[in-house]
Amino acid sequence: MSLKLENIRVSMGGHEILHNINLNINKGEFISLLGPSGCGKSTLLKAIAGLNDLQEGKVILFNKEIQNISPEKRGTVIVFQDLRLFPHLSVEKNIAFAMNLNKVNKQEQKEVVKKLLKDVQLEGFENRKIKELSGGQMQRVALARALAAKPNILLLDEPFSGLDEKLRIEMGQLVKKLQREKHMTMILVTHDKNEALQLSDRIAIMMHGDIIQYDKPYNMYTSPISKEVADYFGKNNYFTGKVENKIFKCEYFELKCDEKDGNYEAMIRPSSIILDDNKNDFQIKEINYLGDFVEILLSKDKKEILVKTSADILNKDDFKEGNKVGIIIKEEEITYFES
Repeated sequence: MSLKLENIRVSMGGHEILHNINLNINKGEFISLLGPSGCGKSTLLKAIAGLNDLQEGKVILFNKEIQNISPEKRGTVIVFQDLRLFPHLSVEKNIAFAMNLNKVNKQEQKEVVKKLLKDVQLEGFENRKIKELSGGQMQRVALARALAAKPNILLLDEPFSGLDEKLRIEMGQLVKKLQREKHMTMILVTHDKNEALQLSDRIAIMMHGDIIQYDKPYNMYTSPISKEVADYFGKNNYFTGKVENKIFKCEYFELKCDEKDGNYEAMIRPSSIILDDNKNDFQIKEINYLGDFVEILLSKDKKEILVKTSADILNKDDFKEGNKVGIIIKEEEITYFES
């Protein structure tokens, strides 16, 4: 076990921000703390780093309690969104800053910097000034500086959120590549569900100061523990009904399922619905083109259903606004919540 959090509580200004957080992270794992603004994810990251005091709980790193150890002695390094580079220093001196404080000899510093610049794909940038770099290049320097400190755990507090989408994806891929090569434990704070799904070994989704679900990305997406978790990963359709003898029945359809008898809400993702031009149960109310796929809003009486499908469907005359269609639901992809 690389990191273990036990009953972490943090309060600020008389308000409890984190409520009894428990989390286990294995050595070499890439973990994302995912959730909306104000959920406590950055507060938790800073608590691990020693930048926020605990009201209660333990932070255990490699079987050693570190909650009472000063931040610089914990073996953790945090990279913030604002990067906190030194603009008056060169790239080389920024990366070597911690080594210089620790009296590492100059030749070793140069060798480490050269290797790290190669790792972050900035070879030859040693003498550049920070103000001469692009946003993406600054991110790489900040990452190299963090790695130069040889942390036991690297903490990333939404460092890519200020970049455009292309650069954000590139930086995420670079960080994941380095994490795998160095077998380093990393914790990323993000509100971007796609970033978390693509990069993480496991995701801890946070809401209201609690970890609601902690699981592998695939399990998190396909088996959300609640509607709140499900809806964080995208828009969904909900149908209220009843299960009897392994059949879910609602006003609009019946589906086979494995649930016990009782009242349920069936959650159906837009991508789990196939349009059927042989039926006319629903009217196409709206079609939104989104590149490779389209979102189609269907309606019947006062009920609306969102469908996400390939943009190729726009080439078919049967699927136009105002036309009527049926739906086929992928039963194996449905999640049921007891109601």
